[in-house]
Amino acid sequence: MACYGTKEREIIIKWFKDQGLCNPDTFVWTGNEKVKGITALANYLKELHEKKYTEYLEHSEIKAIAENDFGTDISIATIKKAKGNPGNFPEIPPFNIK
Repeated sequence: MACYGTKEREIIIKWFKDQGLCNPDTFVWTGNEKVKGITALANYLKELHEKKYTEYLEHSEIKAIAENDFGTDISIATIKKAKGNPGNFPEIPPFNIK
């Protein structure tokens, strides 16, 4: 994942695992009973910049992260439609080192 640094990467990976959104061993996207489908993953990946985990991600970079880190193919069209967390999904916490 294209995070600013190791700490950001560790925190966001732990968050995805703790939410049950990916396989804890392989990190392959699974979603959970509340958060389903690849559109949800696209929403979350778009939020990483806003939450201070990454620099702004181009659509091609989001697609590459989905494929390389989550083992999931997302079309550019799906990424373009994604608007970030719709409000009814668990929210990615803002990155904040204390």
